[in-house]
Amino acid sequence: MSADRTVHASRQTTGSGAATAIGPEYEHRHITWAFGLEFNNHQVTERWRFPRYFQSRLNADDLIIDPDDPNHWEYINHEQWVHFHITMTNRKDDFIAALEDPGRHVVYDGHARWGRGPCFGPDPAPGEDWQDSTPANRATRGIFPMGYTYLPVTTGEIEEHGYTPHLVTGAKPGRDDCHPDIRARYSRLRTYTLAQLGITVRGMDATDEVWGYSGYDEGRPAKHVILSAGWSGTPLSPADLGGVNMACRVFCHFGCSTFLHNYRILRFHKMWQREGDDKFAYWTTAASTTGTSQLWLYYLLTYNRRNDFDPWEPSIRYAVRKTNQRLASMNESYRII
Repeated sequence: MSADRTVHASRQTTGSGAATAIGPEYEHRHITWAFGLEFNNHQVTERWRFPRYFQSRLNADDLIIDPDDPNHWEYINHEQWVHFHITMTNRKDDFIAALEDPGRHVVYDGHARWGRGPCFGPDPAPGEDWQDSTPANRATRGIFPMGYTYLPVTTGEIEEHGYTPHLVTGAKPGRDDCHPDIRARYSRLRTYTLAQLGITVRGMDATDEVWGYSGYDEGRPAKHVILSAGWSGTPLSPADLGGVNMACRVFCHFGCSTFLHNYRILRFHKMWQREGDDKFAYWTTAASTTGTSQLWLYYLLTYNRRNDFDPWEPSIRYAVRKTNQRLASMNESYRII
C-alpha cells in the first residue's frame, strides 16, 4: 500500500464501539450527472433510464439507492477501491456549482442546443426555458451559455420551442466571431424579413430584417438564422462559462457534435486546459443518441484495476475506449473524443 493510502479500523454494526479489523479506506469520488430539457432521464426509453439501466448491470450488493432520494445514489467498486457518489440534477444552479467544485466529475446529458450550451428545466413544453428562461426562474432554468458569439439555428427550432431568440440585426456579424458552420457559408449570408422566414418573434415586427442563410437540416432544406449567443459577458452573466470559476476535474458534454460546437470555446477562449491529471474534457464528434452518458458512467464505474488515490487518467481512458467500442458495435457514427 502506498504512503498516501490510509487504513482505518472498521467496526461492527452501526453504533458499535468494537473494532473488528483494519481495512482500507476507499477513495470517494463525486459525479454530477446533469440532465437537459431534452433527452433527459424522464424522456428516454425504459432500457436507458436510471435506475433500471444500472440496476440490471451493476452488482446489487454494491449499489446503494435511497428510495426517498432517487437523485442521489452510490456504487462501491472493490477492484478500484473507489466509492462513487452520483448526484442527478436538472437545475442550472446545481450544474454551475458542480463545475466550480474541485475534484468533481461533471457530465451533461442533453441536447447541445446548436452549440448555445446546456439547457435546463423541469418541463419540455414550449417556452422561454429553451433560451434565457424568465427572470423569476433564470437561476435554475434555461441556457448555460458556452458557445461562439454568433451561431446558427433553424427557424423550425425557434418555432418548435417557442422561445425568444437573440437574432442578429444591423451589420453583418464578424466572420472571426462566428461558429464554424457560419464561417463555411459566410459569403452566402443575407438578410431576411421575419415575414420571409415565416416566423414571429416576441418584440419584433414582421418587416424587421435579420441575418441568415439557406441550408439543410437532417437532409432537408431549411432556413437558418444567426443568433447572438456567446460564452462570456452574455445577458445571463455571470451564469455563463465566462463567469464560472471552473474547478471540476472532469467535464463531459455529451450533446450532439459538441467537439465542433464547444471544444475551442472551453479550451482556447476560456483557456481551461489540461493540467496533469486534472481538467479532463470530453465531447461528441457528431450527432449523438440516447445512452451516451449511461455507457460512459457504466464503464467508469466498472473499471477493474485498483486506482484509489492514484491518477484518474487510466480509468477515464478505459471509459473512452470501451464507450467508443460499444458505440461502434451499435453502428453509431459518432465517438467520444
